[in-house]
Amino acid sequence: LRAQGYTDDALVRADTRQELSMQLSVGPLKIDPFVTGRATFYDSDFTAFAANVGQPNETDNVRLWGGGGVRLSTSVQKVDETVTSDMFDIRGVRHIVEPSATIFTAGTNRNATTLPVYDQNVEQLTQGTTFRTGVANTWQTRRGGPGREHTVDFLKINTDYVYSANNTQRLSPIGQFIDYRPEYSLLGNL
Repeated sequence: LRAQGYTDDALVRADTRQELSMQLSVGPLKIDPFVTGRATFYDSDFTAFAANVGQPNETDNVRLWGGGGVRLSTSVQKVDETVTSDMFDIRGVRHIVEPSATIFTAGTNRNATTLPVYDQNVEQLTQGTTFRTGVANTWQTRRGGPGREHTVDFLKINTDYVYSANNTQRLSPIGQFIDYRPEYSLLGNL
C-alpha cells in the first residue's frame, strides 16, 4: 500500500456538507430542485498517491465539490375491493404506481481517483452528469380481523434506468445510483 501512495501516518481531515432543496408541486407532479456543496480539508496533499494514479499535478489540500439537480415524481393508484383470498389473507388490493426521474450533475476541483479512500462517503464522490428514471409499483392489501385491520405491502417491484454522460467518472464496474444522495452513487458501466 505504501508503494501505491498510502501512508500509515496519522491524517487530519475536516469535511462539511451543505444542501439546499425546495419541494414544489404542480398539480400531481412533485418537483424537488436541489444543490449540494462539500468542502474537505486535509493536512496532506497526497502527492505520492496522485502521482501513482498518473495525475501528479493534483496537489490541493482542499477538495471543493458541488452538485445540483432536480427530482420529479408523481403517484397514481387504483383500488379494487373485489379481490379477496382467505388463503393469502387478502381483502381488497390497492395498486400504487410511482414514476420518478432524477437529473444530477456535479464537479470538483480534485479528481476522486487522486485521493486515497478512507471513507467511501467522503473521498469517492461522484462527478459528471447522470439521469435516472424509474417506476415503483406497490400492491397493498388489508389484513387482520375487525378492530385489528391494517394495511400491508404484499408485492413491490421497482425498475430503474440510469444513464451517465461521457463526462461522468466511472468508479466501479458495477453501478449503483443512490437517489437521496446522488454524490454517493457508484456510476459504473450501467
